[in-house]
Amino acid sequence: MNLAWSELTSSIGRMAADCEVRPNSHAEVFDIDREDDQSMRVVVRPVAFRLKEKAADDRAEMFVTVRGKVNFSIDAGMDPPRACYFNSEVGYFRLAGSGSKKVDHVLGIHYDYDDRRPVHPVFHAQLTSCQSHLEFINARYHPQLELRDDLMTHVARKVRLPTAHMDPLAVFVQLLADHLLNENSGSIESAAFERARTALMFFCSDPAKSRRLEEVRGNNCFRGPRWYPIPQAHGSTQASAT
Repeated sequence: MNLAWSELTSSIGRMAADCEVRPNSHAEVFDIDREDDQSMRVVVRPVAFRLKEKAADDRAEMFVTVRGKVNFSIDAGMDPPRACYFNSEVGYFRLAGSGSKKVDHVLGIHYDYDDRRPVHPVFHAQLTSCQSHLEFINARYHPQLELRDDLMTHVARKVRLPTAHMDPLAVFVQLLADHLLNENSGSIESAAFERARTALMFFCSDPAKSRRLEEVRGNNCFRGPRWYPIPQAHGSTQASAT
């Protein structure tokens, strides 16, 4: 975790001098404890990125907040470590204009792992309002920004979008790819991205822990329908046969 965070923060500086993530110290980001006899929990405390909306932009006027947690299976024989649960909250805030002290909350996403509740995709995302995350930005950057508009107030929050395994560290990689790279990026930016991506890939997902991913492994197929469980009739104790 410590090495991954150090590589992430330094890579952002190499990709765009005016972009950054705070806090800088890994000790302020990761909180590690024992969840139970079978898993260890890593809480990712709120972090705040200041990024360009597009890599070609002149100014970094997008703030993105991330927080969440990852649980790891406890097994000394596992190399690399395997994550058996995660959730992530991501809030996007755009400055209302150059030099403005107001922001619009333009996107909020909750990524989740769910292997239990019926009809939930095992890895999925839901749109949501993360306007409360503005306090994390103000705490890290001290600009005392004010919310102008929350564009996520009336989104359809019950829609569950099947996704990849998007734990908080996977979100970090996405943010660098979305906001600091494009087809015109040079070798320095590309190399910095690859260093960060590699450092953040020190663990894997654990499909063996998920009953719902048996079809994925068995059929070598990653289509969205395989992210869903086999339905059970009301009151039934056994799932239908495959």
